[in-house]
Amino acid sequence: MGNDLKNMSKNAFDEFWSQVAIDEEYAILVTGNSMYPFLYHNKSIVYVVKKLHYNLKKGDIILFQRNDGAFVLHRVIKICSQKFLYVNGDAQSWKEEINTDQIRAQVIKIRRTNNIFSVN
Repeated sequence: MGNDLKNMSKNAFDEFWSQVAIDEEYAILVTGNSMYPFLYHNKSIVYVVKKLHYNLKKGDIILFQRNDGAFVLHRVIKICSQKFLYVNGDAQSWKEEINTDQIRAQVIKIRRTNNIFSVN
């Protein structure tokens, strides 16, 4: 993730994110290639929004935090329950199970070059 999220500790992110208002849009520069070709490393910008409750569906892109503190943008591929779901990057062949309390935001828009489009 860009905007210094890549090197931010979990505690620092939690403090920063607690100051972001619910439903406030926040732009993040994409770093990494796990979502290629949909998102481009150091070129695509995603606009995320923090929610109290996420009404996710298969295909949505979320920002979540792994147990090791890493922030990841991946696509929801299966919702197992209100507590667990499977995600993966578009360029990956494996899936990852996460707990819904690891979700930090949902992607609502993407900017590539000069084009902005909604992902809803």
